[in-house]
Amino acid sequence: MITNTFVTEDGKYHVESLGNGWAYSITCQRTGNNFFVQDSNAEQLNQECDDFRCTSVLDQYMEALGGAA
Repeated sequence: MITNTFVTEDGKYHVESLGNGWAYSITCQRTGNNFFVQDSNAEQLNQECDDFRCTSVLDQYMEALGGAA
């Protein structure tokens, strides 16, 4: 399985892409809070975040999960 990792441009999130975008593990750099999405949810997240350039979307996900960035 191909795994790529990167930090968003604003430095807020560490993103681990599994299976070339099949799944993502997103970790807040400040709090350490994490969430995981796969399949169509991973594709939807990637689109909503404009390929992880719009981290306000990730902020909303973290807030909804109780792990505000």
